[in-house]
Amino acid sequence: MRATVLPALQRGAWVVSDRFTDASHAYQGAGRGGDAAFIAELERRVVGIRPALTLLLDVPVDVGLARMRGRGAADRIESERNEFFERVRQGYRDRAAAEPARFEVIDAAQPAEAVAAQAVARPRVDRRDRGGRRMSAVFAPWQRRIYDQAQASIAAGRLGHGLLFCGPAELGKRAVAQRLAEGLLCRERLSDGGPCGRCRSCLLLAAGTHPDYQLVSFVPNKEGTKLRTEIVIEQIRNLSERLALTPQYGGAQIAIIDPADAINTAACNALLKTLEEPVPGRYLWLVSSHPARLPATIRSRCQRLEFRLPPRDEALAWLKAQGHADAAAREAFDAARGHPGLAHEWLTGDGLKLRREVAADLAKLGRGETSAPEVAQRWVGDEHAVLRLRHASDIALAEASAGLTDPARARSLASWFDRANRTRELLRTTVRADLAVTELLMAWRSDEARRAGGGRA
Repeated sequence: MRATVLPALQRGAWVVSDRFTDASHAYQGAGRGGDAAFIAELERRVVGIRPALTLLLDVPVDVGLARMRGRGAADRIESERNEFFERVRQGYRDRAAAEPARFEVIDAAQPAEAVAAQAVARPRVDRRDRGGRRMSAVFAPWQRRIYDQAQASIAAGRLGHGLLFCGPAELGKRAVAQRLAEGLLCRERLSDGGPCGRCRSCLLLAAGTHPDYQLVSFVPNKEGTKLRTEIVIEQIRNLSERLALTPQYGGAQIAIIDPADAINTAACNALLKTLEEPVPGRYLWLVSSHPARLPATIRSRCQRLEFRLPPRDEALAWLKAQGHADAAAREAFDAARGHPGLAHEWLTGDGLKLRREVAADLAKLGRGETSAPEVAQRWVGDEHAVLRLRHASDIALAEASAGLTDPARARSLASWFDRANRTRELLRTTVRADLAVTELLMAWRSDEARRAGGGRA
């Protein structure tokens, strides 16, 4: 990635690969039963980019194995049982179904000439930036406002040592922080303060190897089996040691911590010392969707750049500019309670479908057609557990708002809304997710049964 792929993309070149992280999801996830949430998070944190186009050459397992046997002796992977390859194939097909705009599924049981012809005939894809966004729309209007505000501070020499990029999740806070960092580190900065994209510093940043830039986030645990759920003191000590060094490219040193609200207590104390002893040309930027979780002593030492939900008309116009149909954009925007970033994420993935499934599960649970443990096992069975709980709490809030003529019902739903949000936070800890969610759903079932019985327990 660092040596070949990212530098080539930075130059504007096309990169063709015979496989990418989809293989990890299919083989390690679907095939071997690996933790899907861990694989997805590792992909997001470590790789950070997605292909613009993936050609999936789909072939029945028996056909593929017959072709393999014709090539000679099988290797370790090729010696697996048929059931393993059926799971792998289904894993690939599931990913294609989830991202139809990226995948082109080709029937590879055809002769090679027909497969090649179908691949070549595939329509040309849009050029995208490193985050998968269309290059014509790198910044949304609300991101541009914050970026311009920060650039004005840089131009006036008023940019502080510590910055706190805060506001609701999925509004592009880290993207703005990274773009500002690229500009500050660029050796041939453009007239508007942006990075040139061509100098040595810009190329090192694109490759992820710039010595004067650090991104601190979740890292794998000691066993390497999953990502930590907090940022620990060793990470902050390493960050502070690097910030104490002289910049290798003579301009600045920048460190971004995301999510800053995941810093544990010991790490916060170490971070505070770094914030209290600013050095010229050193920048420590915190990105947080929950700034209130940070100690007041840290918040008070940072300039605040606050992202806010945009006006409805602006948000809907942006969603439609991303290629979403008007009706779908409005449905997703309303479901996301005015949050365009979430609406866009749901429209490009399975978010809305997941919301409908959650609503159906709650309705069935309320009617006694399913059990809380059964639903809980399904809800926590993949990487979407937190999103399902968000949808569940939103559904409860919507029902409470619509049922204000029944005060007791509204109070019950409001209480369950709070409980669902607390359970969602618990999933960030070591608590058993299935038990926590089962308890939450049992409360939903109990409340619905009490309402159906006219208020009797």
